[in-house]
Amino acid sequence: LIGDGGDQSCRSGYHYPPYNGVLVAYGGVLKNLTVTGQFAGTATVYVNDVPTALSCTVTTYPPNPYAIGCGDTIDRPQINAGDAVDVGLTPSVSQMNNVQATLQFQEQ
Repeated sequence: LIGDGGDQSCRSGYHYPPYNGVLVAYGGVLKNLTVTGQFAGTATVYVNDVPTALSCTVTTYPPNPYAIGCGDTIDRPQINAGDAVDVGLTPSVSQMNNVQATLQFQEQ
């Protein structure tokens, strides 16, 4: 997950931002969130500790550790230079494996 630095371990069974969001150097748009791995629950992009509409929910626990669980190609929150961006996971299952959240940044 972005912003977690060297320690990628979960806190109390979930990752809830803000933790160490990545500071962006330029303003722009975040888009195309994709979550892969064995995970069921909700992934949400946070900007400056505030949840955005860029999120998706996995309703079934994928059997493949690299399966695409969910994505959001519609929502596009604006961000400014100096904003902190993080992705939070709120699981609905106790087990998570090989979870990766990716999103794109388009400078404006």
